[in-house]
Amino acid sequence: MCPEKSMITCNICQGAASRYPLKMQSAEIFYCRTCDTFIKQASQQDIELHLAGRGYTDLNNEQFLKQKRSPFFNSIIDQSRKYITPSTWLDFGCAYGHLPEILNSKGYQGYGVEINAALFDHCKRKGLPVFTSMEMIPASQRFNVISAIDSLYYDPSPTNTIKAFHQHLKEDGILIIRNTNRNWLIKCYKLLGIRSREGGMGDAFIGYSKKSIQKLLESAGFQILKYQYSEQGKRHSLFHSIFYNLTSIFSMLSFYRYPVTPGIIIIARKKPLID
Repeated sequence: MCPEKSMITCNICQGAASRYPLKMQSAEIFYCRTCDTFIKQASQQDIELHLAGRGYTDLNNEQFLKQKRSPFFNSIIDQSRKYITPSTWLDFGCAYGHLPEILNSKGYQGYGVEINAALFDHCKRKGLPVFTSMEMIPASQRFNVISAIDSLYYDPSPTNTIKAFHQHLKEDGILIIRNTNRNWLIKCYKLLGIRSREGGMGDAFIGYSKKSIQKLLESAGFQILKYQYSEQGKRHSLFHSIFYNLTSIFSMLSFYRYPVTPGIIIIARKKPLID
């Protein structure tokens, strides 16, 4: 991991993020008060090594995860139709290529970006058009939908990635992001003095808040259309289903002033940049 520091530069607002006092068993967590963002200090190599060792990148788990995730992916596609008629769709962090496959089966053109070498090769063997990074996409290629489902919080350079999304979206194109919503949990870990390996962040490397995602998107030329805290089509164990339901009820009762659901979906539209 990177050398220990007392302060780093925030990936979102470029402000100062100071070490967050948590009882950690692994990496250090930093917190930016300016945009309410948590950051796990790591290099690109650290992130790639982390992803290579996770169950969701294991090819042996593909069919199980396809069955589990397909209803959620179909729900995401259905939501996109409220704002645009999908035709060309890029999925950033496409993993096994399940979302592009579903899109192709519906008559759309599904593309993907995947940094994990094994998964990238797996998608290529399937005949899917995938890229290893946003930089590898031809400058003239445009999509009318780009999605980043549980992938943006691994990206150490989110401002560059969001700008690339804007560049590769057609005019009035739609961006759909699904992020974890754990900042409230991280703060609870600190308050209660809970010691854990990941400090409440799970395996995310950036803990986004509503404030930070708004800053990130609007500064790149996006208009946020919707924040959604319910996630239709998600399949969970009994424990996680109860947890999701309880946090959803609490969030609704607070009129989403205190959203504590485990995830958040953001839908945004590209605005033309003014020179």
